[in-house]
Amino acid sequence: MMAKSKLRVVEVFDSIQGEGGLMGLPHTFIRLAGCNLRCRWCDTKYALDAPGVEMSVDDVVSKVNCGYVCLTGGEPLLQDVYGLLGGLKGKKVTVETNCTVRDERLDEFVFLYSVSPKLSSSGEGYDVRVLESYLNLDNVRVKFVVCDDDDFLEAVSIVEKYNAFVRGKVVLQPDGMCSMSEYQRRLGWLCGKVMGCEVLVRSDVRVLLQLHKVIWGNKRGV
Repeated sequence: MMAKSKLRVVEVFDSIQGEGGLMGLPHTFIRLAGCNLRCRWCDTKYALDAPGVEMSVDDVVSKVNCGYVCLTGGEPLLQDVYGLLGGLKGKKVTVETNCTVRDERLDEFVFLYSVSPKLSSSGEGYDVRVLESYLNLDNVRVKFVVCDDDDFLEAVSIVEKYNAFVRGKVVLQPDGMCSMSEYQRRLGWLCGKVMGCEVLVRSDVRVLLQLHKVIWGNKRGV
């Protein structure tokens, strides 16, 4: 039997992964309710204060149809997900986190941590100690949402400081809460900034889009 603890769930759905190194692969997404940050450009504000639907681990696991699973939010690690990850053993689980929470018990179950420290434009921040703890892992990727020059310089500073740990593991992407033409402009701007920065070029930093936004815009559950 799996753990009896309840989780507050906003939605569970199947789709392709739209971000990062697993982009394009079929995933089951499990979006948990609640977040401890209020980023200005958040694209899932409906999950921040939502009460969610209380579901058992068994019920959540029964809805998983894909070999790859993405646990997201909100901030999923605000809830006790140890039982859920245990129930998903055998699946390749990505945990998306805002770099303010760390639960080392989960490491044995996690295929990939997608860690997203919040830069200045978000109006929020991150915990340096939490970031450094994640960077000690091999199965971590770091995602920065870069909206302006200040964000860019902050991202460069972090990459330079932790270069030995983040080489080849960093993704930069622009804020996607905009029209498609503006999104293309932002992607072009960010590509130009990266190509003009020796630190990022030497560190194998990637600029990636959000594929789901290109296909479905800001539609939920896809």
